[in-house]
Amino acid sequence: MSHILAKLSGVKIDDVKKALEADERKHAEHGLELEHVWENDDNHEEIQFLLKTDDLAGARAFITEVHAK
Repeated sequence: MSHILAKLSGVKIDDVKKALEADERKHAEHGLELEHVWENDDNHEEIQFLLKTDDLAGARAFITEVHAK
């Protein structure tokens, strides 16, 4: 099992949670499962979230493809 830590800046935690909930099925199809979402205590402009996967290479490829669009 591997984990991926993601960071987003300039967004609200509620918006990130909603987006992740909306994408839950698509993430699951690519072997990603959301474990936790939190606001950075040192920088309230930054949201971090942790995903787990059994296929790190496949998850990275999916994330790269999504962010290239």
